[in-house]
Amino acid sequence: MLKKILFCLIVSLSMANAHALKVFANEENGILHVKAYFTKSSPCKGCKVELVDEKEKVFTSGISDEFGEVSFPIKKQTFKIVVIASMGHKGISEFTSEHPIKEESDIQALLKILLALGIIGAVFVLLQFIKRKKT
Repeated sequence: MLKKILFCLIVSLSMANAHALKVFANEENGILHVKAYFTKSSPCKGCKVELVDEKEKVFTSGISDEFGEVSFPIKKQTFKIVVIASMGHKGISEFTSEHPIKEESDIQALLKILLALGIIGAVFVLLQFIKRKKT
């Protein structure tokens, strides 16, 4: 009886590991390349891949291709890579960029948007001025 229980335990543990989700990531020229796969090199096709910052906020996400791969531009120095597959499978990997990343603050992003809107507005005012001068 003990042998049967031990056998069932070993088989169930090996089956659980057979579907473990592995996450591999590398950096190349400012691009993060993520590969997600199950053991025995079966790719995680169509899996959701999220990049999560230290505040647990998702700042980039995508879907893996038929090879279990997806790429993103690196926007933060340190973050987690979270891969979510079907049937509750989930793989998490910590990542730190080898190269310094200049992170843009929210204020800098807002200023860029306001500047762009200001330039667009100035172009319309200039066009309106030229149109009135011709008539």
